[in-house]
Amino acid sequence: EEIRITSISLKDGLSLDPAIQVCVEMEHLRSLAVSCVSPKEVQQQQQAQQQATGTNATTTNVTTTTTTTPQQHIISQEVLLELCQSSTTLQDLALRAMRLDDETCQTIAEALITNSFLTSLDIRQNPSIGNVGYKAILGSLERNYDLWCSVMVDNDSFQAKFNALIELNQANRGDLVRSPTREKLATFLERLNGTGEDPTSLWYFLTIHDSILHPLVGFLKWKSERERRQVQAEEQERQQLQEQREEEEMEPKKRAAVIQEEQLDDGGNKRLKTVTTISTTSSS
Repeated sequence: EEIRITSISLKDGLSLDPAIQVCVEMEHLRSLAVSCVSPKEVQQQQQAQQQATGTNATTTNVTTTTTTTPQQHIISQEVLLELCQSSTTLQDLALRAMRLDDETCQTIAEALITNSFLTSLDIRQNPSIGNVGYKAILGSLERNYDLWCSVMVDNDSFQAKFNALIELNQANRGDLVRSPTREKLATFLERLNGTGEDPTSLWYFLTIHDSILHPLVGFLKWKSERERRQVQAEEQERQQLQEQREEEEMEPKKRAAVIQEEQLDDGGNKRLKTVTTISTTSSS
């Protein structure tokens, strides 16, 4: 089942907890997308209202002041945590323009440590999220090898890291980190190279799994030596084939030529005389 709740405009003091709680209790919820009216849209609405009221103020000067109140979470931390942990069928979660901040991201990160079913998380259009929040989610995904979750954010630097994690998981980094072997390293690098020539994912992998550096260096040395020996064997085989062809070309000149000549014996009868010659003429 898919649930979409979009363009919400809540009054102060209200939250979406009751609606989200219903979604948590759904047995077959696969996709949930919730979004509120963006801050830009709110600003445009406020400006439109101010302009509308300003048309009647022809003789009175009106000074408009904007007051700021502490940002209220549209979904409480408790309900959000329950959603990300308890809804085991939920695969796609979009929380765009939902007033998310670093604290909210830390709650999501807590759930992602043990989550094994979420495949997509969209938290764009939440300007209050900073490096702290992005790092929290990234850290959870770095530790959770079994979660292949595409995360969409507004920060290009963190977006590149989230994308790299997906490539690493597709290359089966979890199996490699748990028990690094030569065969697993070969498979991992082959799959990683298949995604493109950009080494960003590999360098990022080594920064978060430095314990693999020594086995990787050993594997690369072994691979280089194996390739060197293979090239050497191919060169020897090529030389042998070349020598064999040259020998075959010289063979007709070395064969024994048998010539039969007719001669008369003392009784006047014909007899055959076999003359064998060996050619020693060179090819020049």
